[in-house]
Amino acid sequence: MDELHIEDFYRDCAIVLLRLYRSFPRKVSVYVGDLCGYEETDEIGLYSDRFQSCFAAIVWLTEEGYIRHAGSIGQEAIELATLTHTSFTHLCGKPYANESGDFPRFATLAAQLHEAITKGTSNEVNQLAQRLLSNLASSTEI
Repeated sequence: MDELHIEDFYRDCAIVLLRLYRSFPRKVSVYVGDLCGYEETDEIGLYSDRFQSCFAAIVWLTEEGYIRHAGSIGQEAIELATLTHTSFTHLCGKPYANESGDFPRFATLAAQLHEAITKGTSNEVNQLAQRLLSNLASSTEI
């Protein structure tokens, strides 16, 4: 079974969380086109499945309490977005150990995630995002 959409989901979530971390505590807009590429709607006004899935990942992050925002601009962006306390705390925390149990040289999980997104494989991004979202889900929001 092709699970490319799940890899895209984890990558989209990781990029959104990292962007909001970089601007924290300032609230910023997050544009779907910055994540998966800008595109025009089709003849009936719909975006591609990939574009819609990317927007849905952002909505999911909000619904699950990982981020907050003031509203959306159609399916193109969210406005005045920021991390929740729990997401910020996790991203500021120590990086995850690698497969051999060693901790990488990064000072924070955010730095480790940035490295995976810019230089790593999609599998590395996938694994980090899975662990991050899993750990965030088991935490409680203050």
